[in-house]
Amino acid sequence: MRIVFTSCMDAVRVPQQPVWRRIAQQQPDVLVLLGDHIYMDWGLSLGSEPRWKRIFGKPVGPEAFAEEMHGRYQQQWQVAEFRALIADFVATRGRERLLLTWDDHDFAWNNAVGEDAVDPHGVPARARSISRRLFMQFYTQLRDHPGEAQYPPAPARLTDGPDETEGVAQRTSLDGVDFLLLDTRFHRTGRAGASCHLLGAEGSAQRQLLRDTLAAGQGVLVLAGGSPMRSKYLFSDQGWHGPDTSYPEYQELIDAARARGRPVLYLGGDIHRNAWGGRLGGDDSQVVQVLASGAALGRILVKRFAPSFGVLALDPARRQVGVSLCEMDPAGRWLASDVGTLGYGPQGWLPGTVPQTDEFDDGYRYAGVSVDDPDVAVLCYRARKLGLPIGQPQSFLMEELDGVYGDRLPAGNTGDPPYWPEPVALSVQAGDRLHLQLTRGDSSAAGCAGLMRAAFERALLAGKKSVVLYIHGFNKTFAASVDQACGLKERYPQVEPVLLSWPSGEDGGLLKMLGELAEAEQHAQALWRPLAGVFSLFGQLANEARYRGLRKVVLARSLGAEALAGLFGGDAGLAQNIAAAWGDQVSRVILSAPAARSSHHARWMDRIACQTVVTFNVNDHTLKPASWVRWGSALLGNSAPAEPAARALYIDCTRSPAVLGSHDYLLLDLNPGLTELNRRLLTGEPVDTAQLPAGFHAVDGQQVVADAAA
Repeated sequence: MRIVFTSCMDAVRVPQQPVWRRIAQQQPDVLVLLGDHIYMDWGLSLGSEPRWKRIFGKPVGPEAFAEEMHGRYQQQWQVAEFRALIADFVATRGRERLLLTWDDHDFAWNNAVGEDAVDPHGVPARARSISRRLFMQFYTQLRDHPGEAQYPPAPARLTDGPDETEGVAQRTSLDGVDFLLLDTRFHRTGRAGASCHLLGAEGSAQRQLLRDTLAAGQGVLVLAGGSPMRSKYLFSDQGWHGPDTSYPEYQELIDAARARGRPVLYLGGDIHRNAWGGRLGGDDSQVVQVLASGAALGRILVKRFAPSFGVLALDPARRQVGVSLCEMDPAGRWLASDVGTLGYGPQGWLPGTVPQTDEFDDGYRYAGVSVDDPDVAVLCYRARKLGLPIGQPQSFLMEELDGVYGDRLPAGNTGDPPYWPEPVALSVQAGDRLHLQLTRGDSSAAGCAGLMRAAFERALLAGKKSVVLYIHGFNKTFAASVDQACGLKERYPQVEPVLLSWPSGEDGGLLKMLGELAEAEQHAQALWRPLAGVFSLFGQLANEARYRGLRKVVLARSLGAEALAGLFGGDAGLAQNIAAAWGDQVSRVILSAPAARSSHHARWMDRIACQTVVTFNVNDHTLKPASWVRWGSALLGNSAPAEPAARALYIDCTRSPAVLGSHDYLLLDLNPGLTELNRRLLTGEPVDTAQLPAGFHAVDGQQVVADAAA
């Protein structure tokens, strides 16, 4: 029997997921998905209270929570590789061999606990009920309707139905092997306290199910859950057993398996990497753990999560289990690590057949940016929270960056321009733990010019094609904006970004966006002051003879486009000064999914003294509600222009494969044609509108180019 298991997939960040093709090649007899099939609340905002927890208590919270959760399941179903694997597996192996449970991110939010109202990560009963119904819809779709291309609409009475009382645990026997998938979220409390529990209070149905399953059968028991029994992981400590506290079920299971003499192989996920755990609870323990996680998570900041899965070759007749852990390296090669072959008998695991393991390490895997290209230039137009000595390096964990710069404009944002942002040189230091080295410069023309010159030098010495001055979009904390700049360097290695980070809102998600959109728009419009100086400096460097071989591009994403509207739509003299500074060396301005008004945009875009490219998606799921609530009119990012600007090129990405409702189609690898188009745009290379990839069409100031897909 060949068992493949994995967990943790995020179709929003990683819409192409090659791991499923590789798993299909393994020809599994049993496929086990260990949770985090979607990611409701995870990333760089690591505060004590999860974002969705705060939103859920508001009047529209349950409906918005349900809508987003259903949409994320739908996006995972739209991943072609995933759907193809499930359809083929169910057709050839049968629905009963596809086993699923959940973990925190598809249960509710990061580090969620289901039965603890006091814990800051506690999940209200109504949220538990919504998530269970939507998980069961996903479960049913995978097992009963794998051949259907369309994901079903959300169930009726989703937000006002009766509260659920039980989780999603399931027990089955396949080819004489017992499987028990646990639910380690629905009944979980915090891990401290005399009455804490993981599977339910003493006497609960799930705890009794575990005892009964362990006692009733013989041979190896394959036990699985979303949370590891024990692990060491930077982002959370969610195991059954921790450094200082443990759930009682941890020792109960170890004691019961030892007393029964029954070998237990525990499969877990959650930690975004593979890990061999060996025996848990002593050399005579009958509980062995192996973890496989990070099926499709991509990267966060400079930390890369390798696509990963585990394979078990279980032979009941010979009483042995082969264990192998597989992951994809940064070059796209699949690597397999054979843990070994475990033997067992009537009294449990055979001595000497279970490989030992050292204490879990943190398992960091760095993206290419952290080793080969470690520096990121940031012009920070945010109020600083900490008093830092000028010019002296300061070291921070990546999750601590938002404690350095906040979501407010810096003091003194008045008067005539230029108003200089604070230049920040970020560099990655790989040591025992991941740090970002932050060196603060002075907020002046000289400080900003020095930082940008260093970026130009890096690009020149590395043989890159372009330097891109990047203005990010809304709902990006300081750390999240740096994350996107790192993403540009990783996805487009011929590009050297210079990031302008500005206060655009601290959390992602629809409700946060709508609630703070007015303030974020005001902040974007206030960017004209620093942009006036920064754009002139950018042009001066661009025209230096040393850098003439580099192409220079300006990229504004989403609400960042409003900053350009505020600058070029204001004083005509400023626009003329910038045009003179740029000359012919700044060749392109890109507005990616711009959250700027479509009406009258030509008035300010015609003042930009180079080609302007607008990429838009009519179905953009982020801009549509923003246009309804805030502007009451169409935005450039989700509509064809009624009155195009004379020198502008508008590229309609709506029908490009896998774009669907995406807002981040510049940053995500949705399809090869789109990635290549984005590469050409960002490196300043010419774009032949007559040869756009299938699914695109272009509009310029003079004509409509025929749809390449027609």
